Amino acid sequence: MITRPRFLVALLCLIASALSAAAQDTPAARLRRDVTFLASDECEGRGPGTKGIDLAADYIAKEFAKAGLKPGLGEKGYFQPFSISGAARLESPGRLTLKGPAGQEIVLKPGVDFQVLGLSGAGKVDAPLVFAGYGVTSKDAMYDDYAGLDVKGKVVVVLRRVPRWDSKEMPFAGKNRDVLAGLVNKFANAEAHGAAAIILVNDRSETASKTPDKLMGFGDTSFDGARSAPVVQMRRDQLDSIFRSVLSRSLIDVEKAIDA
Repeated sequence: MITRPRFLVALLCLIASALSAAAQDTPAARLRRDVTFLASDECEGRGPGTKGIDLAADYIAKEFAKAGLKPGLGEKGYFQPFSISGAARLESPGRLTLKGPAGQEIVLKPGVDFQVLGLSGAGKVDAPLVFAGYGVTSKDAMYDDYAGLDVKGKVVVVLRRVPRWDSKEMPFAGKNRDVLAGLVNKFANAEAHGAAAIILVNDRSETASKTPDKLMGFGDTSFDGARSAPVVQMRRDQLDSIFRSVLSRSLIDVEKAIDA
């Protein structure tokens, strides 16, 4: 049996609880609750490709359902697939293995001996290496690294920049050389000649920098102009070893010959 004082206390508690629930369900309160969650660290800025954007999407879908909103356009749920342009992601470390004429193999270490570039396409290629100088074709300069060279279906090795990069001498003086030296243009030229994959190696001008022969980061080269062929950057000493064993010449000797 409930006495009057206890009944009164119970009634007041119920009223207070109802008022509290009502206060928490006002438009302002709901808006504050939604914004607080969507702007929380847990949602990671709702950036494309993050777990946070999925959490935010699930949260919004649940709120739609609670509000009684029906999915539009005849869809079964609140989610609709669409494509957006964005930066590439390296889902797993790349692999690069050099095979010699006698069957010997050299397995290069990712991040140490080579680096997959953000402009790279996905794929697996097993093909002969072909050295294509700087990989430059220029009618204005009457220069073509691919002249007389068959690279179709092969892995093309090219140097960064253009010949005589540190020199003001022709034929690459002026603004045109920056376009020819650009990674997007250089890789597109290799693909246009049928290259199945591309290996980029720093030119000798990089040896005089504060960080000689530095590998570019994946994110630093992840921008518009991505290729369909796999693209990696390899350290100079690896290419130098190939030249010394096959041509009995150093990489620098080969560069000087091209510059001349």
